[in-house]
This record gives sequence, structure tokens and C-alpha cells, in this order.
Amino acid sequence: MGLAGLLAASPALSLESLVSAERELMRMTAAAASLSYRGTATYEQAGALTTLRVVRAVRVGRILERIEYLDGPPEEVIREHDLSGCAGPDPLADRGPVAAIDRAAMVEHYQAAFLDEARIAGRDAVRIRLQPRDHYRYGHLLGIDRQTGLLLQALTLDHQGRLLERFQFADIAVGVQVDDPELEPQAASHRLLRTAGCESGAARTRAQSWRATWVPPGFVPWSAPAAPRGGEAMHFTDGFGAFSVFIDAHAAAAPMLEARRGATAAYVRRFQGATGGRWICVIGEIPMPTARRIAEGIEPRPEVSSTVEVRASGGP
Repeated sequence: MGLAGLLAASPALSLESLVSAERELMRMTAAAASLSYRGTATYEQAGALTTLRVVRAVRVGRILERIEYLDGPPEEVIREHDLSGCAGPDPLADRGPVAAIDRAAMVEHYQAAFLDEARIAGRDAVRIRLQPRDHYRYGHLLGIDRQTGLLLQALTLDHQGRLLERFQFADIAVGVQVDDPELEPQAASHRLLRTAGCESGAARTRAQSWRATWVPPGFVPWSAPAAPRGGEAMHFTDGFGAFSVFIDAHAAAAPMLEARRGATAAYVRRFQGATGGRWICVIGEIPMPTARRIAEGIEPRPEVSSTVEVRASGGP
């Protein structure tokens, strides 16, 4: 059955299906925080297909990863994630930094269903469908390794069931010994990304002069690198989707912008205040109307509003 037919069938959520789905999601959470592996994966977005070689090692208190692009000019991404001080594992660490989300909160905003079994990257897998309960987020179809619980496939779907993004391993060796040389840069062009700790809605927050007056229900803050050039940034996730808000006083040449590529929406608008202009950018794996509403609700905190009088300029 094709993807459209699979979603159209939409089986009723029995208690057995829901319990099975939650159990597999718990296994996926544990696997992401404990398993080392190496493999080849594909990433599809907006009709463009990229092939990646991924090497990942879980050390004491750290997760190290090297992602090598096998198409086009040689390029790599080296990721180091410090787990010291974390209260829980990162459920989707393979695909980006995501805060630990309580299971009950996930179920509140998604209908989780155990679908069927499949073969992915030569391994037996189970598939979980996460159907959003509102229009603020996208749906997901996850393929989880039956033996280890590792995420092997992740599809992002719009509300009509159309495919927006696909990440999938083509081959993978799980639970292997990864030596340090495999994690070192091997291309002249590489990016180093470092994140520290695991922060969620209950975690410590940095003092900021701006705030988001509205975010979709279920999205909570998480920690990420600071905004460039002294700007401010806020980052949110519901455990599967994520978005960031950037406030920049120095992007004088930035245009008003509304764009989407695959599941990623970008919405930029300008605020003009007594102390100068600000560019507000919302970018993430959310529908465009959600990004627009978030951007409209960004404002200075009350304690600084007397010195930053903000009014919208332009906008949709």
C-alpha cells in the first residue's frame, strides 16, 4: 500500500495499538541515548535527495557524531553533545537537538498508533504514526528497529498526508565500536556544532529582553547555541518538531520573507521601535500559519518596554 493509501486507511486507535506505540517510542528514546553506530542514510527534502555517511559514538557523558555528505563538494558536520547534567535522554538526537518530552504530553498533542512491521536498511522494523491533534504541527511516520529500538526512518507529513521530508538509513551497523579517528574531520570543509546539557521547559533560562507571547500548545524551550552577533534567540520543541526565533538588530538589509522548503518554514518580519528596528525571524519544522502567528506575538518584555517601543511595520 502506498503512503497516501496507508494514511487514508487511518485505523481506529485501539488501546492495544496505543500501548504498543508508546512502548516503541520509549525504546527509541533509550536507544538514541545509548547506542553507537555507523551507516549510510538518505535525506529527501523538496525533491532533492542527499546521501550521508553517519558515524555516532556514545561516550560517558557525551555523544559524538560525524556526518559526511557524499554528494557534491566534500563537506562534513561534526557534532559534540555534552550530556552532563541531563535529567533525561534526547529522544531524537539523530535528527537534531530535541528536549526530553514527557510521554503524556506527546500523546496529548499527537494520536500515536502502532501500524505494522516493515524492512528498513535490511532490518526488521515497526512503524509508528503520529497524527497531530491540531493544525499547529506536522505529522510523522517513524520506522523503529525491532531489535534495538533505534530510529531507522522518519517521514514528516503535512495535514493532507503529503510527504514533506524523509530521513532513512540504507544500511547501518548498530552497537559497534567506534574509534576516535572515525569522528575526526576528514574534509577541509567542515562545521563543528557543540551543545551542552539537556534543558526543557523546567530548565534554567537565560535573561532575555524579548518574549514569545504565543507558542503552539506542547512546545517547550530547549537550550541551543546563542544567536550570532549579539542578537537574541529562543528555541522550542514538542519532542518531534522544533522551531527557533531570532531577534536581530543588525540585519538592516534583511527583506520581509515568507518561504518554505520541505517541512521547514521561514517567516521574517520587521519591528520598528524607539531605539531602532529589529528583524524577527521564525524558522522551523512547522506550518507557515503557525510560524506567522508566532512571529506576530514576539514582543519586548514588560520591564524593557518603556525603552523599546515596538510597532509592527508591514506584515501579512
